[in-house]
Amino acid sequence: EDTAARRLVLWSLLFFAVWSAASPLSTTLPLFLVLWLMRSVTQSQDGEHWHDGRSLDTLPPLIMDHLWLFLMLAVGFAVLRLLQLLLLPVIACRLLPKVRAGLDVPLWHWRAQVASIKLRWATAASLELADASIQASYFRLLGARVGRGTTMSEQTLLPDTLTIGKGCFFASANTMTSVKVDQGRMRVPHMTHIKDGCFLGNQNHIAEGIQENTFVGLRTWVPTMPEDGGSLFGNPAMKFGRPPAAEGTAIGTVPQKVWHHFSTSIIDVFFWRILHSCFTGVALIVGRLVFPEYSGQWWPLEFVAEVAIFAALSVLTWLLVPVGFSNLIYNDRMPLSAPYYSTVITRWFNVNKIRRVFTKPLRTSGSFWDATMLRLIGVHVGKRFFSPNDDVMIDPPFGRLGDDVTVDYDGQVRQHSFEDDVLKWGPFRVGNNANIGQAAMVAMSECADDVSLLRGSVTWKGQVLEAGVYEGAPAAPVDEDFNFANGA
Repeated sequence: EDTAARRLVLWSLLFFAVWSAASPLSTTLPLFLVLWLMRSVTQSQDGEHWHDGRSLDTLPPLIMDHLWLFLMLAVGFAVLRLLQLLLLPVIACRLLPKVRAGLDVPLWHWRAQVASIKLRWATAASLELADASIQASYFRLLGARVGRGTTMSEQTLLPDTLTIGKGCFFASANTMTSVKVDQGRMRVPHMTHIKDGCFLGNQNHIAEGIQENTFVGLRTWVPTMPEDGGSLFGNPAMKFGRPPAAEGTAIGTVPQKVWHHFSTSIIDVFFWRILHSCFTGVALIVGRLVFPEYSGQWWPLEFVAEVAIFAALSVLTWLLVPVGFSNLIYNDRMPLSAPYYSTVITRWFNVNKIRRVFTKPLRTSGSFWDATMLRLIGVHVGKRFFSPNDDVMIDPPFGRLGDDVTVDYDGQVRQHSFEDDVLKWGPFRVGNNANIGQAAMVAMSECADDVSLLRGSVTWKGQVLEAGVYEGAPAAPVDEDFNFANGA
């Protein structure tokens, strides 16, 4: 037994050492590959000693004469990086040993490390695909069992232990695994089995599974398999009644379906990454045109000027694409209700992906400029707004915030619901002097003036919050004698 234990420890340490060395290399491999190819081209055209001149930062004549190669470099890196992000999880999930339900091992055990790799890589790839129509097919490549007619956005998952039935619809940011990490051990107590016809809203956690035709709302925790189906919401999950779904909302014409698949799986997955890389290439080209080489005396100032060029083009890119173009195709003049295959939905998906790829050039959260940045993307913001978060408003064009509104860490305001294959928007208003606590969410609800939503609380869809303090999921008024200083 001692020999077997020592062998297990050695194998686990070896696996950890190999993985620690390979992981950083895997993230930089596309860049090294593209640079190696360009280096080979320049050496074959200009010889091996082009860098021995007297000037600093001199590029090979072939590159200076064909600056468009910078665009090829940037695009090549973006494509290779994306392919790596999507293909490596498939290889890992298929080649590494299966993770079985009932796993209970120390964190240093090689099986725990395998489970961690699969969980992390599969989740990262799913996040990259976002709302792509190929998301379910990609889950199958990872090894998960997914039924026909199932549609989903990005999820957190362990593919080996996940089974999904037919005709399900999952919105974004759900967790579908029973993995537990506690007291230095990793446990996978159950398979996760989601049966036919289920709906998951956002940020729910399904551990063991749910029965057929179960509706799970927002930020709902379902730790065990329920005895029957129904509608669940809250933490702990409670049942509630809801009207039956309308017929025909997911039926689209052939052109609508073709455009939906092309837009979500080609444009959103590849085009926006490539476009972003092109702007990086343009910045390199402009820098080389303005400063083809650094002089020996003024090179520090020239370097600072070139950095300023990169910064200016980064701001300009953000103003053109995530602000200008996105506001053109996604604004509060859009219909407040749209079926699944409508172009309203694909435009919404486009903008969500654009703003994920083209991030803000400046971190303004927690500063005076945060309200200005929110106004640029369509939010109606009152005076003296404050939040340390980057993504306060989930649906910016329909956001309405009064004066003196404070949103604490991880708090959010949600303006849409996506049930029964129909997207519905507000707008809903958050009144003056409102305070949204840590990880709290105002979800499709109206808030009057002087509302305080305590940490971790979530409102009902359509709920109207009068002045006062609210707590829970779903949020309910707190007794009048509640001490806010002690409870917040």
